[in-house]
Amino acid sequence: MKDEEKLRALDSKQAKIIAYIVVFGFMAIMLVFGLKSASQAPLHEGDTRRSITCKWCEGKGTLEGDRCRYCLGAKKLKAIIPGPNHPVRIRGTLWNLNAFESREEAQQAAEKTDYSQVLLKQLPETVGLAQLKFTRGQNTTEIATKPSGRYWGYLVPGDYTLTIDVPGYPSYEQSLTIPVREHPVWPKIPGVELEDEDEFKLEIFIGEPSNKPEE
Repeated sequence: MKDEEKLRALDSKQAKIIAYIVVFGFMAIMLVFGLKSASQAPLHEGDTRRSITCKWCEGKGTLEGDRCRYCLGAKKLKAIIPGPNHPVRIRGTLWNLNAFESREEAQQAAEKTDYSQVLLKQLPETVGLAQLKFTRGQNTTEIATKPSGRYWGYLVPGDYTLTIDVPGYPSYEQSLTIPVREHPVWPKIPGVELEDEDEFKLEIFIGEPSNKPEE
């Protein structure tokens, strides 16, 4: 191969390497900005976003002798100060009273529920794949229970009427109030499960206990 051909081949190879570097660099930048954007919850009417003292290290930048894993030593985090319209996470289980001898027994089962345990199958003591309808004025938000009977979703603070219609069970209706959030909404931190201090927990019971006294 002539020297001129070797140079052309080398230049072509270098051009490809440079092109790959540029593409990977661009993808890395997009990934960083994408993760940063995804870590920040969207703002709702009345919300403000600002840097506040990290609640875990209390502004020290260190936690148990190491760099704070939440603020990474920055001492502050950019969080959302929620307004009156910031949605609240609601979570619970739809329980089947028919599977219990009394409501008290069902309530005790609800109190022992470990929501960190993942359940995928249907259970006789819960009601799966049911539609929970939360109505506020003219607006209705539907949240479906999983096969395990568990459910979760988001509701704007306010007064609601919950209705449930499941074949084989009496119609269910309940009034409830979702309170306005009181705590900051912290950014999502990769690999860290943050507790939602304002989560609204609602255990729901439908049906009739097996030992219901005859009327």
